[in-house]
Amino acid sequence: MNEKEAMEYIAYLNTLGSKPGLTVIRELLRRAGDPQKELAFIHIAGTNGKGSVSAFLSNILMAAGYRVGRYNSPTIRTYRERICVNKSMISKTALCRLLTQLKTCCDEMVADGFAHPTSFEVETVLGFLYYKEKNCDMVVLETGMGGRLDSTNVIRTPEAAVITSIGLDHTKELGDTLEKIAGEKGGIIKTGGTVIVDGSNTAVMPVFEKICQKTGALLVTSAPEQIRNV
Repeated sequence: MNEKEAMEYIAYLNTLGSKPGLTVIRELLRRAGDPQKELAFIHIAGTNGKGSVSAFLSNILMAAGYRVGRYNSPTIRTYRERICVNKSMISKTALCRLLTQLKTCCDEMVADGFAHPTSFEVETVLGFLYYKEKNCDMVVLETGMGGRLDSTNVIRTPEAAVITSIGLDHTKELGDTLEKIAGEKGGIIKTGGTVIVDGSNTAVMPVFEKICQKTGALLVTSAPEQIRNV
């Protein structure tokens, strides 16, 4: 698959729409060798601020000497911005090679009776494969929509989960109240993990507290008034 063919395949995947759920991506990951099992993550969900938090954390980790994978969308200049290691986008060669590999997996899945993976599912698995190849110490991973059923939520307990501000977004898919949306985004909180939430989310804090009580996760609340320049 060359670059033109890769972009055409991505355009085709975009016509498949969005299908919340983890069954299909888990099968695609299995066929691709489950690269996510060999990576460490910081997982980010929320209505606004995911991109900023991802940029801050990635640069902090790089300054500390870590090799950092960053997965984000949408992009500004080029498709390859979605998948970066440190400050470098995935190369055209790697994108085409890995996409060719995953197209074969997708075709085999369809032949075996599975639904065809969506664009976001394929991109997520492609990112995991690339971060593994590049021996990333940490992957800063943004959800696409929601959290509980988002394709990125196939990872095991991350080093930390971060939930930014909560607002009324994608209400058809996530729910028509802040509490319902918070519950979906709080789905990235995993057993025994740590979650940092926006301190201004006071209206939905009980939702996160309940999830943390159920999972045994440590809840940390940001306090903007305590921020100091160090």
